[in-house]
Amino acid sequence: MPIYQVTQRINAPADVVWKHLSNILAWPEWLPTVTAVSPLEGKTCQIGAKFKVIQPKLRPAIWQVTKLEPGQCFIWESTSPGIQLWASHTVRIIGSEESGVELQFRFSGTLGVFLGWIAGSITRKYITTEASSLKVLAESNAHDEAFFQSDSRLTSGHGSLTSGRWTGDSP
Repeated sequence: MPIYQVTQRINAPADVVWKHLSNILAWPEWLPTVTAVSPLEGKTCQIGAKFKVIQPKLRPAIWQVTKLEPGQCFIWESTSPGIQLWASHTVRIIGSEESGVELQFRFSGTLGVFLGWIAGSITRKYITTEASSLKVLAESNAHDEAFFQSDSRLTSGHGSLTSGRWTGDSP
């Protein structure tokens, strides 16, 4: 049974990383490996939730969340005749402003082992791209949040940032 895994260090707090990783419906906005996500049962990452996921070069798949540790990990599975797919998404705290993500993907079943060997290259490419894309998004988001928190003009009631333009008191 082929298992593929990637880990990525991210210069962002674990809660920021988790916010993006667990927001499955938003994946098409930042993940080049996901074209569309449709909720079938539940709209959030919760045990039992089902999502239809469309990815380039792959058949659409129905994924169901089977394990959830909020803020840390979720596992989901997809099955079709002779094939079971399993994917784990884990966020680890490294420090107050640093975390890591570990993505694992496993093929099993009568045809799953064979499919895993055939699709190994694209699977490695996709999970590597997903970890890298999450890193870019979370680090950018963490930087933006730190900027807004450090600039008292943005939180003191002396103006606001609207559509990328500052209105209010002069800096």
